[in-house]
Amino acid sequence: MFFTIVFGDNQEAFVNSNCKVLHLLNYIKKLANLNEKESQIDIDLADFNGEVKNLHENKFNYGSNFLAAKEKYILVKIEHIRSDGKPIYSVLLNDEQIINEEFLTKLNSVKKPIGKGSQLKSQQKQKSSHISPAQNSLRAISSKPRNASTASLVDSDSTTNLKI
Repeated sequence: MFFTIVFGDNQEAFVNSNCKVLHLLNYIKKLANLNEKESQIDIDLADFNGEVKNLHENKFNYGSNFLAAKEKYILVKIEHIRSDGKPIYSVLLNDEQIINEEFLTKLNSVKKPIGKGSQLKSQQKQKSSHISPAQNSLRAISSKPRNASTASLVDSDSTTNLKI
């Protein structure tokens, strides 16, 4: 699953999210040419509505659990943590059409962070739970216990059990 990050002076990069967030964030830092001092900062991604994806809190999960395919995300830097435990973000994109007062307000508004049970992950589970009747019958047949005297042959049209 690929997505696009937007950063700097309207630079864009096409990135694969099918890896652990830790590696994804390190790769994004290299893409954004963050110097040695800046490479130690924490970064995250936000959608164009100003909703931060909280990747920095899920470094050992896969990026594809939090980032939608073919979407664009804005690179943000975590400045520091407020007394209530919520981070303050600054945007690493120079585009006044996108980064306006409304975006910045949403970006730093107090909201519950997206965790392991993210909305994207639950949507993906719902999609994968829709199984056709043929797939369901194959699943039922393949889950039956087998012994040495029975072999199961499965093709796309029918299921046949043969005695050996």
